[in-house]
Amino acid sequence: MTTPDLIVPPPVPRPRYRKFLSWAVLAAIFALIFMRVPLEEVLRSALQVRLVPFTAITGLFVAALIPLDAAMLYYLVGRLHRPLPFRAIFYARGAASLWQSLTTMAGHFGMGVWLARNAKIPPAKAASTILLVVLLETYALLVPPTALLLVLPGRGPALLLQHSRDGVILVSLAAAWLALGLAILFWKKSGPNFFQRLADRVGLWSSFHRASARDYAVLLAGKTLLIAVTCVFFVILLPSTRIHITAVDVFLYFPLVSLLASIPITPARLGTTQVGFLIFFPGANPSDLIAFSLLWQMISNIFRWIFGALFLRLSMQGSEETSSPETPAIP
Repeated sequence: MTTPDLIVPPPVPRPRYRKFLSWAVLAAIFALIFMRVPLEEVLRSALQVRLVPFTAITGLFVAALIPLDAAMLYYLVGRLHRPLPFRAIFYARGAASLWQSLTTMAGHFGMGVWLARNAKIPPAKAASTILLVVLLETYALLVPPTALLLVLPGRGPALLLQHSRDGVILVSLAAAWLALGLAILFWKKSGPNFFQRLADRVGLWSSFHRASARDYAVLLAGKTLLIAVTCVFFVILLPSTRIHITAVDVFLYFPLVSLLASIPITPARLGTTQVGFLIFFPGANPSDLIAFSLLWQMISNIFRWIFGALFLRLSMQGSEETSSPETPAIP
C-alpha cells in the first residue's frame, strides 16, 4: 500500500470565511456559557475529577467503539458492494479516529475516501454507503429516548399532547421516525421512479435503494447497540466526578446531547457539546457539567490520536486484498 492509498482524505478547499465563522460561533457559544457559569468554578470542578479512573474509562470507551463501528461497515459493504476482509476495515476505521477527533463527519469522510481509494469502490457508491451509515447512526441516537419516553412511568404516548420539555421532544422524535418511514417506503416500494433511476445512474443515493429492509434493521440495531455502549461508559464515568445523574436520564438524554454535538458548526464538537449538557441535564451543577464535558472531549481526542496513529501504521502494512475491482454483493 502506498502513501496515497491511506485513509488520509485529500485536502478540501474551504472558503476562509467558513473557517472564521466556525471559530466565531464557538467563541460566541463559550462567551454565553461563561457569562452564566464562571470560569473559575469550571476550573474548580475540573480539579475535583478523579483523573486516573476518568482517563482509563475514557480510553476503554474509545477503544471499544472501533471494532463495533468496523463491524457495521463490514456488514454493509459486504451486502451492497463486495466482501472485504474485516481486518482491513478494522484498521481503516481505527485510522479514521484521527479525523473523527475533528468532527464526526470528518471520520465518516475518511472512511468514504478509503472505500473509494483502497477498496476500489466507485466514489459515488462509496459516498452513498457512508451517507446511509450517517443516516442510520443519526436515527440510532433517537432509539433510546424514543423507547424510554414511551414506556417510562409518568411519561408514555400522552406526552404527545403536553407542552412540557419531554412532550416537545417526543413530538419531534415522532416526526423524525415518520420521515424515516416515508423515506424507506419511497426507496423500497414506489419504484422504479425518476429519483430511483437517477440514483442508479449517479450512484450517490444508490445504497439507499439497494439496501434491503433487513439491512436497514441490522444497521440500525447495531448502531443502537453502539449508542447503548456509549451510555454505559457515561454511567461508569460519573462516579469519578461530582455529577449526580441517574442511569435512566443518561440513556434518555445523553443521545440527544450527542445529536446536538454532531452539528458541524464549531471545531471538534466544542461548544455544541457543552450546550447540549446544559440543556438536557438542567438539574446538575452547570460548572460540573462544563468541566466534565471539556475533559471528556479532550481525553477522548487524545486517545483517538493515539489509536489513529497506531492503526495508521497497521493499515500501511495491509495486503492488496481490498484493491480488486468491485464484485457482486453478498446475496
